[in-house]
Amino acid sequence: MINLLRDAEARVGGGKTSRSDRKYTRAHHLGEIGNFNGWHEEKIDWQENGNADPAENGDRVPSDDDVVYLHEDLTVTQSMWHHEQVIFNRVTPEWKNFCTNVLEFRVPDDVEFCVPKLS
Repeated sequence: MINLLRDAEARVGGGKTSRSDRKYTRAHHLGEIGNFNGWHEEKIDWQENGNADPAENGDRVPSDDDVVYLHEDLTVTQSMWHHEQVIFNRVTPEWKNFCTNVLEFRVPDDVEFCVPKLS
């Protein structure tokens, strides 16, 4: 019902209604994300985000079981916070395709957070 009302609102309003973008992050194991053919892990702007301490950065070799975070802009971070400890930011059409089709990543609609999923 909510989606029908939204569609009607968009048609009357001449297009999509303005809604703020949802900030969304989903955790994945590094091994899952590292299956992308163009995967190249690097530490991007770590010092600028206050992470200059090598002990804090974790200079160990990452394992496939490590948890990393995929954000709504398709960047990947070691921290759950967007733009902190970025390890991948090469958002190409191939990466978008991998995220969408292999990882099945998408930002849920507001309704999905409010309405329980029926089996």
